[in-house]
Amino acid sequence: MSGYYELKNTTAGKYHFTVKAKNHEVVLSSNQFAEKGQAAKAIESVRDSAAKDLFERKTSRAGEPYFTVKSEDGHVLGTSEMYTSKAAMENGIQAVKNAVPGATIEDVSDPLY
Repeated sequence: MSGYYELKNTTAGKYHFTVKAKNHEVVLSSNQFAEKGQAAKAIESVRDSAAKDLFERKTSRAGEPYFTVKSEDGHVLGTSEMYTSKAAMENGIQAVKNAVPGATIEDVSDPLY
């Protein structure tokens, strides 16, 4: 099994997805979307952005490395966890690159939203 997307609802009734590596660890969390179709479009954008290496490497105020994935027009599509080192962050980026090309979407969202 390769990585996968998990699409779900937020407590505010919006949609959100995570990218999970094959070991089921979350490697990227998306922004929130008002509609399911917007989240689906963002998933496709993450696929494209990862293939084009549109990752922005950052450092938190606490000095922890993390990254974002951006669309071609510069919008942040998702944010990683905080890492303990730049090498660990680069491993996280590689995990996203490995996970997303053929990743399936596990839709666990509530159809009532």
